Amino acid sequence: MPLTYSALPYTDAQIVRLEVPRSALENFGLAPADLPADASAVSHNTVLADVLVGEDGLARAVRFVRAERAPGVAP
Repeated sequence: MPLTYSALPYTDAQIVRLEVPRSALENFGLAPADLPADASAVSHNTVLADVLVGEDGLARAVRFVRAERAPGVAP
């Protein structure tokens, strides 16, 4: 999902995986129930998100994910 700064040009970017509050889904027009809780989140109150971040530190896009995580391994 594109974010506010998605139209700004960038030459280098990284994808950063973050754990965000489940309530953050509402900011994207999604109901928290749209992404079921799974083993990838530390708690049932969080979801994982991949964020595309430009070299200037601005987030350009976000993708909510369900990914299996090995026990004891950070996202």
